Amino acid sequence: MEKKTDWFIFDENQNMKDSNSIYSSASIKVSIRESFDLVNTKIQSLNEEQLHFKPEGKWSPAENLSHLISSTFPIASALNKAKVMFSLFGTSKDGSRSYEEMFAFYMGKLGEGVGAAGIGFEPKAGDVADVQKMLENWKMIGSKFEARLDKWSESDLDKYRLPHPLMGKLTFREMLLFTHFHNMIHFDIINQRLSEHG
Repeated sequence: MEKKTDWFIFDENQNMKDSNSIYSSASIKVSIRESFDLVNTKIQSLNEEQLHFKPEGKWSPAENLSHLISSTFPIASALNKAKVMFSLFGTSKDGSRSYEEMFAFYMGKLGEGVGAAGIGFEPKAGDVADVQKMLENWKMIGSKFEARLDKWSESDLDKYRLPHPLMGKLTFREMLLFTHFHNMIHFDIINQRLSEHG
């Protein structure tokens, strides 16, 4: 059975079958803001039992939020650093891949069996005790994306790179595209937990 979010239609294998066009700085900014808002609203709507419902071998909604915070904070921080610092990782001569290409690349890497637990981004037990504090951090990180993206031109987003622990060196645009669909994947997972909770 297919599960639909505002941006994605996933089949049971988590393949993206449809998405709006997200590529320009302006569209990235709007889409990332909306993804942060969706996660925030969903988490705020959950009661304590729902927040920490955790089938064996899966993350609870609170743990998904913890993972999202740990994965988005470094990217938001990087947007505020001097661009010359990223010359260390080389510059892209080929521009950036599309949203669909990045999604397919990421899902391919996950299909190789490497996930958050293998690269140091798994939730830790103590991180999920104070969900309200996590939500405050989440909203703060989201606001930084919006403010800091204005400092980056379209050409800068395609030129400078930074390393992703699973996908290697990505342009800033590619990293931002990842940020959006990664947020939406975990938004979908949170909704799955609610369905499993009943």
